[in-house]
Amino acid sequence: GAWDTADLPDGRYEMRLSVTDAPDNPAAEAATTARLLGPVLVDNTPPVVSRLALERADGGVRVRFRAEDGAGVLSGATVVLPDGTRERLDPADRICDSAREDFDRVVVWPRDGARAGAEPWPLRVEVRDLGGNLGFAEGEVR
Repeated sequence: GAWDTADLPDGRYEMRLSVTDAPDNPAAEAATTARLLGPVLVDNTPPVVSRLALERADGGVRVRFRAEDGAGVLSGATVVLPDGTRERLDPADRICDSAREDFDRVVVWPRDGARAGAEPWPLRVEVRDLGGNLGFAEGEVR
């Protein structure tokens, strides 16, 4: 079965797994064993996106922000452009591998001669942690 951790506070947990075959064997032949598992990280809290700054830049839009996760490690970030196109964003150090990352990148917009659409342009940044939790922030480029 699956262990539902939705109601547990974030943190590291150790589990004790005990198994017995006593219900199917005579008492003298029954066996029991136990094993300690972990630590297992429970992370139910999404990353926090702060300091979102969106501005026009040569060739597109400059996207800057900070992402932080209180319990675990960030696993990646994406920008969602006004037409729904998604593009991966790498942190300033080029590796998304810690609990706090800073992002600063120029994203091409509009793309391939496409119409830019009505202004202001809405953008959304999404950040995930290794627990699969999603944090986001939205803004507009004027």
